Amino acid sequence: MWQVIYEEGLVRYFNYTNYKYHKREPLPNGNKSKDQKPYKNRKCGVSTINTDKNKIETVREIIYWSYANLAMAHTAVDKKQEKYEKFNFMIRAKLFKSLNEGTMNMRTIFDDEKIKLQTGQICNYCGSTKRLALDHIFPQKFGGKDDAENLIFACRTCNSSKGKKDLMEWMGLRGQFLPLMIIRRYLKLTFNYCIENDLIDKKIEELKDKILPFRIELLPTTYPNPNELTLNIEKHENAM
Repeated sequence: MWQVIYEEGLVRYFNYTNYKYHKREPLPNGNKSKDQKPYKNRKCGVSTINTDKNKIETVREIIYWSYANLAMAHTAVDKKQEKYEKFNFMIRAKLFKSLNEGTMNMRTIFDDEKIKLQTGQICNYCGSTKRLALDHIFPQKFGGKDDAENLIFACRTCNSSKGKKDLMEWMGLRGQFLPLMIIRRYLKLTFNYCIENDLIDKKIEELKDKILPFRIELLPTTYPNPNELTLNIEKHENAM
């Protein structure tokens, strides 16, 4: 199993079988995250992840940590910041703590359905309005449901490129972060699936070799600078 990691304009591949890094390749389009710390000096990708003050071991914790980082990125993008500031990290820390203590909850996917309706019939990945089809965020082959929560519009080019890949795996192969609202939907689907299938309090390591509609080890916990991110896709008439 592999994790795709962004580092200083490169994409690196972490092998979960032997816990070693492998090839390093330039990101397409020269994408970089200048303030992102190199991963070579950080522990990551095994059965635990260390945050500043927390040791993350369970599925619930890694989903909450990913969601808190997404919220941090969301606030920075919303304010049109070029880089993360102290208050962004405070938002992340407060949300992560509150989620774990049960004083706050991840918002329901109903909010994302409203955004989907507002976005309209465009490819949620590239913004194209041509040759649209419905894409399953969680592939049906691996247990993804054929319902509205798991379906978004995608052009045939993106749909074909993604195929049956995990959404985060495909994002890594593209070398560019997807809109944050799509990642948020993915995290909520992951959380709901884990609740429904009694996986939420399992150790991360226990899910490593399971066939699931998501890749727990690929949940994004580090985001590029906010000026490299977008909240939601915009319409692009000429996009493919």
